Amino acid sequence: RNFLIPVRDGVELAADLYLPVTTEKVPTIIMYYPYRKDDSLSPDVGARLRYFGERGYAGVLLDARGTGSSGGSTYFMNSAQEQQDGYDAIEYIADQNWCDGNIGITGVSYGGMTSLTVSTHAPPHLKASIPIFSAYDRYLSSSYPGGNMRVIMTGLYGSMMLASNSAPPYPDEKGRWLEVWNQHLKENEPWFFMYLQNQVQTGPWTENTLLNRIDKINASTFIFGGWHDVYPSTPFKIFDQIKSPKKMLIGPWTHGTPDVAMPGPRIDWMHESLRWFDYWLKDIDTGIVDEPELTFYARKYEPPSSVKDIEAGYWRSETKWPIERTKCINYYLNSNNKLESTPCVSKEVDTFENVPTTGWASGTWDPLALSWGLPLDQKYDEADNLIYSSEKLDSEIEVTGIPKLKIYFSSDQEISTIVTRLCDVSPDGTVNLVTKGLINCTHRNSHSKPEKLEKGKIYEIEIELDATSYVFDKDHQIRIYLSGSDFPNVWPSPFKSNINIYKSPDQKSSLILPVIPKADTEALIPDFIKLEDKLCFEDSPLKKYEITRDMLNNEITLNLDYESEREVTKGYTVYNFGDMTYTVSISDPSDAYLTVEWKYILDGPINLTEMTSICTIKSTQTEFNTNASLTVKENEIYKMSKNWTKKIPRNLV
Repeated sequence: RNFLIPVRDGVELAADLYLPVTTEKVPTIIMYYPYRKDDSLSPDVGARLRYFGERGYAGVLLDARGTGSSGGSTYFMNSAQEQQDGYDAIEYIADQNWCDGNIGITGVSYGGMTSLTVSTHAPPHLKASIPIFSAYDRYLSSSYPGGNMRVIMTGLYGSMMLASNSAPPYPDEKGRWLEVWNQHLKENEPWFFMYLQNQVQTGPWTENTLLNRIDKINASTFIFGGWHDVYPSTPFKIFDQIKSPKKMLIGPWTHGTPDVAMPGPRIDWMHESLRWFDYWLKDIDTGIVDEPELTFYARKYEPPSSVKDIEAGYWRSETKWPIERTKCINYYLNSNNKLESTPCVSKEVDTFENVPTTGWASGTWDPLALSWGLPLDQKYDEADNLIYSSEKLDSEIEVTGIPKLKIYFSSDQEISTIVTRLCDVSPDGTVNLVTKGLINCTHRNSHSKPEKLEKGKIYEIEIELDATSYVFDKDHQIRIYLSGSDFPNVWPSPFKSNINIYKSPDQKSSLILPVIPKADTEALIPDFIKLEDKLCFEDSPLKKYEITRDMLNNEITLNLDYESEREVTKGYTVYNFGDMTYTVSISDPSDAYLTVEWKYILDGPINLTEMTSICTIKSTQTEFNTNASLTVKENEIYKMSKNWTKKIPRNLV
């Protein structure tokens, strides 16, 4: 415990070190997080390092600067400083007498992002990387998709990290832990405000993007993704830019790990990871580099459900990505709300109104790996959408890649958002969401320099939908929904706008699908070690997931309650309690309110400590009125209390 690693500015990062029983030097695998190695990460991530240790690897579980037991302070996620620290840690570890100089890095979610960002700095001893369920760009992937503010990322995650980043390190005999804790309490900045104060893709967002840096990766990279993950497009966004040896595996999963995430089928992903590391760090021919570059799960129709254990579909592989036989097929928005293979022959205009609570049936963004919030039947939420449908299909169609919607539009407001949902309509009328995308139209030219819309002016815009692989069956229909909001996932635009969609021979609004014709020979079916497919939602720490409508005040509200209890070691338990309420006025989209309370409690090994954060956002047409408070108690006695109140101007969001 607390193997200390000095970095170039003198700060000491803390790690837990796992060593196999051997006198020989061995390769090392690093996992690098801000989520506290001593308690929250120890049971699960520690078990993964023990798995590798039993197979002849050293393991390092590393706390990021300003978090857990590491010194220094933190002001933002995946900062340039944090990446530089990762580089220094790798090179320091390579010089240790138990390391043979071959180092790999891996992790899930945040750990996947550190794997990628540190890899772009090309540490000489980093030979292999396995990023799992990672963002490719913190601004676009996590916090401002299409230039729209993500509610759960800003509020719930921001509050959670304010509490977590204020918790004490594991006590040590020399008292270093108290010095580190006091520094964190004094110097750490709430990430909550960093999200709110940086509404465009400038400043700190330029530090943690992977865009324009992927080609600098020298490590052999194996990317895991999931179609229901919060970052489904990351593998496709970065894969073809990586110049080093690479591989990509995408399942049907939500944000978790492929052995437990729902929906299944689930696989032994640690075995696949071991095969990659054995090849690149131990020079063992596991056969993994002879397999196709891309293996993925092609989804198929099944009745929608918010929670499901198995996704209909099948595994298949492709030797290379991009798939050379891909055909981009246009479905044009046409008369009578049809999607057709030929453009509209007359000048027509369709209109929809931005209703700020539209979108609730399409699911809720789930960064906490709870495997909940999958889409429902889209018919429940279609009243405030503009809808276009194809005729029934004559044969099945596989769509694999990133669909796009190119449309001509105008708005009667200076700020408008357009959300599009690609759906599969079964013969019985049930509508299954395939994927979706959205754009804040003031970001039509740039995410760093948004521009107001000119009321009534016609613009051409392209909306990228999240990556997917989906097979539309014969006699099903392809359908798209257009709306002005994505409740409860992004904060609504400040104005209730009317948006016109233009269709004519000169304004060819169309859905563009990457269609994969069947190969001449049957695709290789991967031989995974499969795991039990069993629905285990009853063990979820999510205790409430509720969307309600207040008929008197004309509001809609999302309520989430989270409770977890994890025993780290005997006599040492960590508790998390989260309560989130998010309310939006149906008649006035500028009137939205969010409050999140998060408690992080450590019971043992010496003290009972309780960190409580409360973060609130109340919007108007021009600003976000925000407040964050933090209290820290040690053995029921207040150690410190802080409160921040800020009025933050809305920057076309």
